[in-house]
Amino acid sequence: MQAKARHYELRLKVIPALRAWAGPVANPAQEEKWLTQVEQEARNALQHDCGLGPQRVLEARIAGLEREAELLAQTLAELPEEPTDA
Repeated sequence: MQAKARHYELRLKVIPALRAWAGPVANPAQEEKWLTQVEQEARNALQHDCGLGPQRVLEARIAGLEREAELLAQTLAELPEEPTDA
């Protein structure tokens, strides 16, 4: 999740430089629309895909799986040993 967030953070860092670029642009309105869309997508993804809510859900899932593994290990340890035919 952190790698994904880093990707979107880098997008947000380059947007001001792209907006400040003084080179020729065929369609300035279209360029601004594209930059705004990229910026909004990055902000949205950081909030909804990589933010505190998704992070907490992931932590809860991991905690649940860890607890399940503990209970399964405990259950296996408590099972009677089966006799072996020799």
